[in-house]
Amino acid sequence: VLNSLLGSYKVSAERKGLLFETLVISSIRNLLLSKAAQFQMSTYRTTAGGDVDLILNTNDIEMAIEIKASSNIGKSDLTGLKSFSEVSQEKPIKIIIYMGEYSRKIDDVAILPLNQAIKFICQQIT
Repeated sequence: VLNSLLGSYKVSAERKGLLFETLVISSIRNLLLSKAAQFQMSTYRTTAGGDVDLILNTNDIEMAIEIKASSNIGKSDLTGLKSFSEVSQEKPIKIIIYMGEYSRKIDDVAILPLNQAIKFICQQIT
């Protein structure tokens, strides 16, 4: 609607990121609701600018999830997850959900496309 009102049908990189983040969080929330799972969602931000898009607590499992509207993920994308891991009482499962096609790992962080991330989260909560 916003793009239509502005007369521009090209989505800026910033809007693309916000739209992908909304899609991912809504998909995870709907999955959890469909499984009647008890869960808590929050975010993590530091005064130094570190952040994690989604902290998910369910079934005694904590997941730190970073969402990237990109098909390229590198070590610099792990900063917020590593920062959160240092202050968390739990040992969180660290995930980056991205717009690429293949799953992989960087250090102890799973890099997953959305469809594989949803399957992975579903396995964790059952």
